[in-house]
Amino acid sequence: RAVSQLRLLDELRRLRRALQSREGYHEIVGRSPAMERLRDDVDRLAVQDGPVWLAGEPGTGKELAARSLHARSSRAGAPFVLVHCAGLAEAMGSAAEGGEAALMQAWLEQAAGGTLYLEGVTDLPLGFQQRVDRILRENAGGGVRLTAGALTTPQQAVENGQLIDALAVSLGRDTLQL
Repeated sequence: RAVSQLRLLDELRRLRRALQSREGYHEIVGRSPAMERLRDDVDRLAVQDGPVWLAGEPGTGKELAARSLHARSSRAGAPFVLVHCAGLAEAMGSAAEGGEAALMQAWLEQAAGGTLYLEGVTDLPLGFQQRVDRILRENAGGGVRLTAGALTTPQQAVENGQLIDALAVSLGRDTLQL
């Protein structure tokens, strides 16, 4: 029984290593050239600490890519905080600026040392985007890596009137197209 248990433990270790390899790269699976490019881009951006904009249609894996960026970064041991902006816009409605600021501050505190991912950031009303940008600028260097996801690139979102220029600059330094 002891030998059987040791074999099972060795197999478990081997399988865990395989999952962390290129084939099971933090749940990004596949061996196509496009998937290899995605993994290479994630590796390249993970070592940088700046914001990353993830652009792609629904279901293309923006959140998964953001989680992989976090997991491959030096922030992997810290929290990954996901904010669904479409739901936020509905929940906040016409809330006072103080409430929005308190909410953003709470997310920044939750993500301290880690990554804050704003999914569907272009769904936020433009006025709220201005306040979000101001809060992010005030907390620059606060130890949180920002990532954002949307259907389009930051430049396209600005051109479509879905994103303010300042937030595009704050969040869109590096864009990963999915």
